[in-house]
Amino acid sequence: FDSYQPEAMASVVETARTHFATDPQAADRCRRHAAAFSWRATAEGYARVYERVITSDQVSGRPFARQAG
Repeated sequence: FDSYQPEAMASVVETARTHFATDPQAADRCRRHAAAFSWRATAEGYARVYERVITSDQVSGRPFARQAG
């Protein structure tokens, strides 16, 4: 959601509902996309991001930055 205002959220949901009602292939595409999802891959991706942040020069001197050597 771009906005968490009730009217904006309702508009997004209505757009999605209309899309699914008018596109007979939408459900199949969603199922294929969901079947490719992996919690392991998601967690590994987050771990890589966190590792880069922790070890980057941009955060040196901050409490969670690793010290060289």
